[in-house]
Parts: sequence; C-alpha cells; structure tokens
Amino acid sequence: MEVNKPICIIDACTLINLMYIDNGDDFLFKKMYHLLSIKICDKVIEEVRKNAFVSLNNLTHRVSTENQRIREEKRKFINIKIGELLRYQQFDNQILEDFGEDFFAKGKDIFSYTKNNGEFFSSCIALYNSRFNQKKITFYTDDAPAKLEFQPYFDFEQIGYIEDSVDLIMFIYCHNDDFKKQLLLEYLSELKSQYNTDLKKALNTTREYKSNNNDRGIRSILNEIEHILEKLDFPNFGRLFNDLLIKVQRKHKEFYTEMMKFKDLSNLQDANNVVAKSSEYIRILKEKDCYKI
Repeated sequence: MEVNKPICIIDACTLINLMYIDNGDDFLFKKMYHLLSIKICDKVIEEVRKNAFVSLNNLTHRVSTENQRIREEKRKFINIKIGELLRYQQFDNQILEDFGEDFFAKGKDIFSYTKNNGEFFSSCIALYNSRFNQKKITFYTDDAPAKLEFQPYFDFEQIGYIEDSVDLIMFIYCHNDDFKKQLLLEYLSELKSQYNTDLKKALNTTREYKSNNNDRGIRSILNEIEHILEKLDFPNFGRLFNDLLIKVQRKHKEFYTEMMKFKDLSNLQDANNVVAKSSEYIRILKEKDCYKI
C-alpha cells in the first residue's frame, strides 16, 4: 500500500538519467514504482518532456541503420516512461487548495529562492508532503548546486533529505532480493558514463576549437578548460565555462552553441557528485556487498 511506502520527490535530471540507464526491460522503473511513493511536480513533468530526448542524438556518433534502430527504441521507451510518470504527478492546484493560494509565494521566502524551476517546485512539494504526511521526505536530484542550496532549508524545516541517482539506485537494490549485484554494477557504470560521454565530447570540442583559433585571450581560457576537464576540477570549470561563453557568444556562435550542450557539466561539484560517488561505490561493491534481509 502507498501509505507505508517511503515518500520521495524526484527531479527531472534524475528521472532522465534513469531512463537512459534502464536497459529496456523496465527492471529499474518497476522496482522503483513498487518500492516508493513517488511525487512529481508539474514543473518537473514539463522539464522531462522538454529535455528527455536531447541526448538521443548523442547515443551514437555515426548514422547507420543499427544506430537509428537503437535511437528509435530508446525514444519509444522514454515516451512510455513519460506517460507512466503522469500517474505520480502531484498537481500544483491540489497543493494550493490544501495549503492556500500563496503557498509557492511563501516557498520563495522559506527557501530564499527566486527561480521557478523544477528544483524549487520539487522542494515545495517536499515541504508540503512532509507537513501533510508528518514524515521526512527524500528529494532525489543530480543537480549538485541545488542540493547545496536547498539542503540547509531541508534541515532547518525538518523536511528530510536530498540525495542523487546513485542513492536512489542503491536504495532500490538494498530492498530487492532479485536485484543482483552485477546488474547494480552495470547501472552505476552506465550512470557514470552518461556524464563521461559529455566530458569526452566537451574535451574534444575544446581541443578542436583551440587548434583552429588564434585569439590569445580565448586560447588561454580554452587551455584552462582543457586542464580542468582532464583533472575533473568541476568547481573551476563552472566559473571558467561562464567566462568563456561571455567571450565567444557574439564572435564565435558555432562554438558557443556547441559548448552550451555541456553546460550541465558545471553542476558536477564536490566529492559527492554522481561520477565520483558511482566510481567509489563500484570500487566498494567489488570488495563486499550491501546487507539484505
């Protein structure tokens, strides 16, 4: 029954990551639906619809009949998942009816936040569910800056916890006997590769543009970006990436457009990012397993 399930809020980036790492047999989503009471805000549904297909063209580099088949199968799978997620949508209107028309306006003050994005509305429905159900709630997001920004308010307001895709997959694994360790390792590796693929492409794009550019100022920034991409120094990447975009936006529109595809790389901050955590858990799992009843 839904009553006894842990309540969780899931952000768009996490849902999209799960869509890309699930191998098509629907194992991960079925286990998640069965184990958790999932709540998804209106804004996240909108963001998933908008962004879920963006990475399809990055699944393979060369156009071939086989690659087209892979993309088409994944497209169908994503469409099915989006349809399923509507069952877990928690509508803004219902929340406003229960807690007042000014609830989201109050949320701006509670979280000291001004943006109307999925992270904000997810945090608001986490607050709503924590008060309505008198339980601590888990908010799953792979947006590291959002976690840093909202976690203090989740602590103070006793809303619950902010975790990421790795935590979600590990939680599902720990509570399912038929979820085998080898499959868990595959999911974690695939999750890590979702980001590593973009890293590799960003690095190649930077090197290619640097080799064809004589602007000393831009080359200097490109050298720094190349270095931090190689070292995975993400906090500096976010700052330098923004500096670069300001410089190239007008004069180098093609490169600007290409690099904008990788803007989310700057979200991979600190030792708790998805890539680092996936790598660490893969290392540990090769030595021991999680305790299961």
